[in-house]
Parts: sequence; C-alpha cells; structure tokens
Amino acid sequence: MHPTSVLATISGRDRPGITASFFAALAAHDVDVHDVEQVVIRDRLMLAVLFDLRGDSAALRNSVTRAAAALGMDSEVVIADGHHAA
Repeated sequence: MHPTSVLATISGRDRPGITASFFAALAAHDVDVHDVEQVVIRDRLMLAVLFDLRGDSAALRNSVTRAAAALGMDSEVVIADGHHAA
C-alpha cells in the first residue's frame, strides 16, 4: 500500500497540552511526519502537520476531529489525491 499524503490542522485558543493531545491522536495511526508548523498570535494557535499515512484515512480523520472537539478547537484534514514522494 502506497502512503497517502495528509495535511492536518487545528486552530483555536492556545493553552498547554494542545500539541501533545493532537500528536497523541496521530500516534494511534501509522504516520510518518514530514513537517510541523505552529503559529501563535494573540493566544490563537494554528498547528499544521504534514505526514504520510499508511492506513484508513477515515479513521484518522475521525481521530483528529474527536481530539480537536475535545479541546474546543477547529480541525481540517486534507487528503492528497496521489502519494507523497519523499
């Protein structure tokens, strides 16, 4: 199975534990992280993670959505059409 390139983002009010919770949700899946970007402006966090996924994208999307909702954050998961070339 070829990996699928995924960009997952969460945004909302910044506070301790957000990044750890987000990565805990990702750790439940077979992912290879390629890039992480984080910006905080006036207590608002935008966290974006680019990674390859080997596995079920629907299950990953569900995990990210549940984690973000539990944190009171907004999330988006963008699945690429082709596989990521490293």
